[in-house]
Amino acid sequence: MPNSPDLTRRPRSFPLLPEYWRAAQVWQEADGGLRPVTPVDAAGIILLRDGPGGVETYLTTHAQRSPFGPVAFPGGPVDAADDEPLPWTGPSSIEWGRRWHDDVGVTRRTVVAAARELFERTGILLAGAEPHSTVETGDGRDWADARQNILSRHESMRHLLESRHLRLRTDLLWPVARWVTPEFLHRRYDNRFFAVILPERQKVTDLPEHPRPGLWVTMQQLTTENTWLGDTLGAPHTVGRPLSELLGATMSGLLQDLASARSVVEIIARPRDLSARMPLLASDGGCGFQLVLPGRQRPMR
Repeated sequence: MPNSPDLTRRPRSFPLLPEYWRAAQVWQEADGGLRPVTPVDAAGIILLRDGPGGVETYLTTHAQRSPFGPVAFPGGPVDAADDEPLPWTGPSSIEWGRRWHDDVGVTRRTVVAAARELFERTGILLAGAEPHSTVETGDGRDWADARQNILSRHESMRHLLESRHLRLRTDLLWPVARWVTPEFLHRRYDNRFFAVILPERQKVTDLPEHPRPGLWVTMQQLTTENTWLGDTLGAPHTVGRPLSELLGATMSGLLQDLASARSVVEIIARPRDLSARMPLLASDGGCGFQLVLPGRQRPMR
């Protein structure tokens, strides 16, 4: 994967995952005769930490036909329960609406969804009993049961926080980018990506009832086109597949954007373009397709 700090300023092209070639072909042949599906609000979480080999991020397996690729950041769609009022500290709902230049209600729900999805998928909980504290989570049965209850929608984030006298730490979420999945896809998301620095005394843990293989990787590890990532994850739909068949265009672009950072602090301190952008479909000159990511337009300060 190319690695240059200037790449975000101009369009970049990435190969379309093979499982979507047919959908792309149908869309092109329709020549404007098909109406795109309305995107669903969603959140993606770029979990970060500093490691011996540089900045590390956590990637996890997704469904084989995920619009973001079989391997992506933790995340998922906004849920109805994400609209519930809950104990909250950090930037207000109004401030989050200002940061994303969007509707206050939508951005508030997306912030809650980001925290919920992170807890469901990794066990990392962005909450504490005090405004500047975070809980210590681990492999205990109590936390695993809480994750399972939220994942199965038997419990909401509001109930989890109130029952444990905790407050959601929205100041631990940093807006990074907003990408809408392409129009030709049957499942579409308006995905806001947040960076999160791994809290002290917390670690990523598996959820036995819903195993989803994941691992910490450095940016340098993602510059080689071979099968190591898929083989290491070991999922049936990742083994033996090269990097270009595991990471969708948006994922590749986001990882490229992170590649030049020397620390997690540098990542969260960078100006951001938080306008909604969408990859554009293009032919690759042969029998396949590419997705073109528009360049960065408006940095967020």
